[in-house]
Amino acid sequence: MTKPFIKPIITAEKAAEKVKEGTTLMLGGFNYGGVPYTLIDALHSQGTKNIRIICVDASHYNSKVLEPVGVATLIVNKQVSSMIISHMGLNTTALKMFSKGEIDIELNPMGTLVERIRAGAPG
Repeated sequence: MTKPFIKPIITAEKAAEKVKEGTTLMLGGFNYGGVPYTLIDALHSQGTKNIRIICVDASHYNSKVLEPVGVATLIVNKQVSSMIISHMGLNTTALKMFSKGEIDIELNPMGTLVERIRAGAPG
């Protein structure tokens, strides 16, 4: 019998309850891989606004994708106020929102983003 790869400490819904308006949240994953979909879905359902996201990319959402994927779900729902990311190109909605001033986006080269995260850990 196989064991679950990751045993959750708390449910995604309980974790989402801890995210309040104005919270900075760092999320893993890139495109479809490693994205915490259950947490993103719980945050979407909860409707928390003004979240600041630190992640690699803005995920997928354009005219060829039926529904937003990953972090794009929160962006399209206008729950994200700002993002620190390394890749933006696959989310046309986020680009439009940025050009209208509806979301703040700080682009960092991947190495810079990783080093900022690493350096922030010890303070």
